Amino acid sequence: NKENKKDIITQIDADTYKILDSCHNPNELSFEWDRRGLVYGHVQSGKTANYIGLINRAFDAGYRIVIVLTGMTEDLRSQTQRRIDEGVVGQRDGVDIGISKDNPVFQSLDEIHPATSLKKDLKKNDDWRDSNLNTKKKSIWVIKKNKTVLENLIMWLDKQRSNSNNGKINNVPFLVIDDEA
Repeated sequence: NKENKKDIITQIDADTYKILDSCHNPNELSFEWDRRGLVYGHVQSGKTANYIGLINRAFDAGYRIVIVLTGMTEDLRSQTQRRIDEGVVGQRDGVDIGISKDNPVFQSLDEIHPATSLKKDLKKNDDWRDSNLNTKKKSIWVIKKNKTVLENLIMWLDKQRSNSNNGKINNVPFLVIDDEA
């Protein structure tokens, strides 16, 4: 039903504006800030579609790194990775999918670098350390709440910090979404 989809899109649009308005302005970098919040919803209520819209809006607003923490299982992580690839990155394995397919407007936007893929999620044996990701590029991370994976994320962040002039990651707005708080 076309009208029902229009209502859903209008609601997601309003919700994502409201949520992002509650976040800190990522372009205000003259001081350190930390803003936390909670959005919740019923099972099958559109939470993933909502935060995919929020992620896109956040990148447009100036956030540079988005980390999505999924549950503890690979099934949940890969399901979320699929949706992120289609709705945010617009690519999987070099092939245009989802929002980038036949969409010249999307093609003109800054590239969003996926730090993870269906096969790679910062596990020990993944070659994520050799990637050219850094805090100057927009990137999205879809990771499990797993000790090794979280330690590898911390190691990457430490490397970014140690590569900076003052030992801090400055002027890099992060958005962290916990899909299973």
